[in-house]
Amino acid sequence: MRLTTIEKKVLAGFAASLLLLAAMAVSAGLSIRAFVSASRWVTHTYDVLQTVEAVRVQVQASELHTRAFILTGNPARLDQRKLAHDQADHALDTLRTLTSDNRLEQVRLALLRGHVMQLHRNQQRMIDARRQQQAGAAAELSGMAGTYQLLQQIDGLLENMEQSEKQLLNQRIEHARVTAIYTVAVFALLAVSMFGIKLYLFLRIKDEVQERERMDEDLIRAKQVLEATNKELESFSYSISHDLRSPLRAVNGFARILDAEYGSKLDDEGRRIISVIVRNSEKMSALIDDLLAFSRVGRDPVSKGEVNMAALVSKVHSDLTTASEYASTQFSLGDLPNADGDPAMLTQVWSNLIGNALKYSSRNPAPEVTVAGELRDGECIYSVQDNGVGFDMKYYGKLFGVFQRLHSDAEYPGTGVGLAIAQRIVTRHGGRIWAEATPGQGATFRFSLPREARA
Repeated sequence: MRLTTIEKKVLAGFAASLLLLAAMAVSAGLSIRAFVSASRWVTHTYDVLQTVEAVRVQVQASELHTRAFILTGNPARLDQRKLAHDQADHALDTLRTLTSDNRLEQVRLALLRGHVMQLHRNQQRMIDARRQQQAGAAAELSGMAGTYQLLQQIDGLLENMEQSEKQLLNQRIEHARVTAIYTVAVFALLAVSMFGIKLYLFLRIKDEVQERERMDEDLIRAKQVLEATNKELESFSYSISHDLRSPLRAVNGFARILDAEYGSKLDDEGRRIISVIVRNSEKMSALIDDLLAFSRVGRDPVSKGEVNMAALVSKVHSDLTTASEYASTQFSLGDLPNADGDPAMLTQVWSNLIGNALKYSSRNPAPEVTVAGELRDGECIYSVQDNGVGFDMKYYGKLFGVFQRLHSDAEYPGTGVGLAIAQRIVTRHGGRIWAEATPGQGATFRFSLPREARA
């Protein structure tokens, strides 16, 4: 299809706009990612500082409860000391995870853990001495210079870690601020660009709309000509099909007379040729009948009224089956909602769908046909399911075409017009028809009809 000059300009502008937007979107995405990353590092540094402070608080609490036990002998202080010591160990583990990317902090953390463990051992010696009622020895141990030095070393290491993390915090806050400014600038530029693109496209589309309006006028005139041509073609096909019936009946009749009166004088090959003529004339007659029916569906007016679908389906099934077929086929009829439509046309739809289900399940040792219906979203939806030969869904595009058959005539006789007729009738009623199947596992055909409101 050849594009107009305006369409080419619109497409060129649209393509350039997409490229610009894509580039800016990538830039915006990268800036957002950088800002999020910087924000996470700021949060991470705050977490480290809070954990360092938690270690300091718990170490001091452990020492406080140890000395309180030595002075008072209250065993509750030992439980509090153990809780403080456990929380200090947990905080040290958390610090090791948080600072795994910082080698210097890991070295400090190893020294810190060693000092905390030594402090814990000193405290335990004082506790054991107090338990043995050696209050003087415990008091002496509690005043040991080694314990005081351990506390100072622990506090010094924690102070160093805090200073390092605060420096990192300042750097990361500044980096987050810069990335935030950059992100805002990118989004502002993106907004301005989108406004400019919309303005450009609006002007181009306005020109295109005017061009389309002129083209629509031409299309309306062309559609009117096409509709008139289609009506002429439909009338022509109907006339041709109707005119072919008389000579075809003559061919069939003369062939039968020839067989009846002169069949005994013909050899086997002659009689075979006569049977071929009769069989093919009957097949052509069926094709003509289906073509006429297909043509009438497009020509006849649709006379709508409320249709009792359950009664209609029961009658169609009874008309399509002989007594033996009726007995051998398991036919299930569910609750069918009434529909609004042309009874004669809908009878044709059900006849084609149920007839196909009976035909294509006839070779199954236990043929089953199930008809069901439901109301859904303002539509009456009906289905016909069988356990017959099915079909391959890759050929679905041929399913509703005129003379399109998915099985050979030798396997399952037919003209290939029935589903096309059913589709045309359903479409004229404002509905739709579709199917799904699996080879060797049967098929399900569904069609919908709009549910009209009733007083």
